Amino acid sequence: MADVAALTGDQQLLASVDSIWHNMVSKKLYVTGGTGAVPGGERFGGNYELPNTTAYNETCASVANVYWNQRMFQLHGDSKYVDMLEKVLYNGLISGVGLDGKSFFYSNAMQIKNSVSFAQSEPQRAG
Repeated sequence: MADVAALTGDQQLLASVDSIWHNMVSKKLYVTGGTGAVPGGERFGGNYELPNTTAYNETCASVANVYWNQRMFQLHGDSKYVDMLEKVLYNGLISGVGLDGKSFFYSNAMQIKNSVSFAQSEPQRAG
């Protein structure tokens, strides 16, 4: 959306992408910059729905968030987008990469409990 808004100059689209970004960073973002509170459907939850144990915080969502903040910075030139990019890159994204540099974690919960398994909630991923 940010790219289309930049290319077309569509002010309504620009207002929408700004509103979505503001909602995400103010109400749907974990302290690590991780996003996606709900494993079922791999999605955002409601405003302030940020559970620790079942936080999905997908690594791929962090990658997308980094790219989105880059686009928003290019669109607006405001450093708040680079600040968010760095927060996500150094906390929400890097935590998903294994120490060997070749493996990754699909989800990045904020609190680990043996009773919660993301493979159980997403059977197609069970190993």
